[in-house]
Amino acid sequence: MNKLTSIYLDLIRFTAALVVVLSHAAGFTSLKIPIISGLGTEAVVVFFVLSGYVIAYVSSNKENNYIAFFKARAIRIYSVLVPAVLITLIFDHIGLKYNPSYYFSHSNFHYDYSIFTFIKLNFFLGEGFNQHLVFGSNEPIWSIGFECIYYILFGSLLFCRKKPILILIFFIFIFISLPKVIVYFPLWLMGVVVYKISNVNFKYSHFLFILTFPLFYLAIKLPLAHVPMYKPFVWNLHQFSSIVYFYLFSLVVSINIFTARAFFEFTGFKKILTSCEYYIRYLSGKTFTLYLMHLPVMMLICSLYYPKTIISSLFVVVITIVITFFFSYLFENKKGILFTFGRYFSSKISGVYKS
Repeated sequence: MNKLTSIYLDLIRFTAALVVVLSHAAGFTSLKIPIISGLGTEAVVVFFVLSGYVIAYVSSNKENNYIAFFKARAIRIYSVLVPAVLITLIFDHIGLKYNPSYYFSHSNFHYDYSIFTFIKLNFFLGEGFNQHLVFGSNEPIWSIGFECIYYILFGSLLFCRKKPILILIFFIFIFISLPKVIVYFPLWLMGVVVYKISNVNFKYSHFLFILTFPLFYLAIKLPLAHVPMYKPFVWNLHQFSSIVYFYLFSLVVSINIFTARAFFEFTGFKKILTSCEYYIRYLSGKTFTLYLMHLPVMMLICSLYYPKTIISSLFVVVITIVITFFFSYLFENKKGILFTFGRYFSSKISGVYKS
């Protein structure tokens, strides 16, 4: 992957995660940033497009067989997902013990810690059959239920010639995912398309990149419904309007990514971006944990220390980020506990399979 593109993808990955954090912070603190605080779901759209782009890249250049492809996805996901669910259980238990009314007063909190929900979430079935399962305070896990199904569908189609049973798996997950998850599959596929055409030269790409920013604002302000993607799908005009909105938003995201390289090469911003590479890579490396763990951490802090001012609200956000970064070091880092164990275990499985 082109270095400039790679750095830029990492930059917008962390930015999108930060927008999600700030969006949730608006519901628990006094920190309400105009426009930004209401873009949590849109930030997830950015994740979907990014994910499609990156998966298209690795499947073309690194993971050229189904074992390598699905093994890499499993290690990446489970090294953070399992700890995120367990930390949610622990943090929610503490918060419910000392301030239960705070938790039950928030609509995004679901008093569901059943083993059934735990299993379904870890097998990416929380959003299947048009349902929306939430484990305690950790509602952001919903997007994993979308994204991992997209991995399965894409990988199954990509490698089905060598492993025909993947066709059966493909149709099983199509059935499970209808209608809600499948409706938004094109958002993810836009990232795949952007990667496939990434070497196409467009004369005015640098100008188009700049144009995407007012287009983002215009898309947000269009008189279209903004129904969160995790909501159970309803066949009506309101839902259709929301689908159109997210499709348009993802199209602008795709154009932004497609034209970014040309913009940085054409302008003097290339040096600025590359000079910040270390910091961007570092922050991006914490993104998955930040996204999956910030809400239970933030809710616990706010249940024990209610922030009433902007300063105290900023304090909550900073502490939340610091704590999730610590968890990232333990789990998401390639030397982390579960990541290391996952790689060791998968290598043993691969060895058995090859023998």
